Amino acid sequence: MQMGLELFLLLFGGVLVLSAIRVLVRNISIKKNGEYADAVVVETIRERMRSAGGPKPVSGFTYVPVLKYHVDGRMYKVKFEGRAKPKYEDGETVKIIYNKKDVKDAVIVGDNVAYIVSTVFGLVGVVMLGIGLYMYWI
Repeated sequence: MQMGLELFLLLFGGVLVLSAIRVLVRNISIKKNGEYADAVVVETIRERMRSAGGPKPVSGFTYVPVLKYHVDGRMYKVKFEGRAKPKYEDGETVKIIYNKKDVKDAVIVGDNVAYIVSTVFGLVGVVMLGIGLYMYWI
């Protein structure tokens, strides 16, 4: 039974760490190599939060800003990272940085939600990996 717990901690911890690294590398790459643009908040979608394990809703909502921006004469409308409370007003103009290779891949300047979530997930993953390795070697 203990080997199952060790394996779970190692695998799930590894997935959390790798996912966190992927998001951080993506955001750093966009900020380093991307192009700036002005975007307008066209709406904020209120979505019921979902449990991590499936479609069953949990209490609370997340507010997802939808931004519209133009690049090379084309209009793009993209959903961004949600948050527990709305941060942006409909009609508000914000600065974004977009990936030149995939214009729909963008981040809002000054919005650190992805960094915070990735850091927390990464730290939880490191703790899980540490506990799993400790249990394996004991």
